[in-house]
Amino acid sequence: LGGSFIAYELCEACVARGIPVTWITRGPWFLHRHLDEEAGRVVDAIAVKNGAKVIHGEEVNEVVHRNGSLSGVRTKAGNYFDAGLLGCGLGLKMNIDFLRDTPVKTEKGVVVNECLESSVPGIFAAGDVAESYYPLLGDYGILANWNKAIDQARTAARNMAGARERYSNVPVYVSGLFDSRIMLIGLPDASGGHLRGVVSSDPKHHRYRKLYFSGEQLAGAVLIGDFRGWRELRNLVETKESM
Repeated sequence: LGGSFIAYELCEACVARGIPVTWITRGPWFLHRHLDEEAGRVVDAIAVKNGAKVIHGEEVNEVVHRNGSLSGVRTKAGNYFDAGLLGCGLGLKMNIDFLRDTPVKTEKGVVVNECLESSVPGIFAAGDVAESYYPLLGDYGILANWNKAIDQARTAARNMAGARERYSNVPVYVSGLFDSRIMLIGLPDASGGHLRGVVSSDPKHHRYRKLYFSGEQLAGAVLIGDFRGWRELRNLVETKESM
């Protein structure tokens, strides 16, 4: 999430100052691993309403200079866009190569148990690099944000000191979205997997809500523009109560 939102935040800052913005994303829509196509359209509509030009499925291949100054970018498809300022969000690359030939198990990150302990007793991981198991998703996952890193670091530190605390906090990510807002609760996965999604969308007012269920239990949510009841939704994910 980090790179995507950093690039977006630069777009928002420029739009707020009346600077023309072209927002290029490699995926078919913004945050396509967490948002479905309908949510992507809502994000696009919010961006366009605020004066940004949105382009999907393109990737910058070359930064073009003229007389020592930035003049534009050229994409892999050969399209050229004028630019006087360039911001890049390139995603995350976990620094785990040094662990490849060790007993510490790694996949996308360092695989940890519910106490944030790795496959080697006494070695813990927290934050972006920690790949935790989420029972309602039935899979391991990573959500990179400050709040989760801080919370996990506290739990890992106590466990390194001898405690056996389980990290069970439900990750929540919130960001501005031009004149709107977006929130991810849990680890919503646009691919669905074994989860069932229930959507409530109001395109006219640029609002969108999607709840993800594992059986009758709430597993996560995506909220755009309308955050009503978000604490109750987070608590339902955390307590695993049936709905």
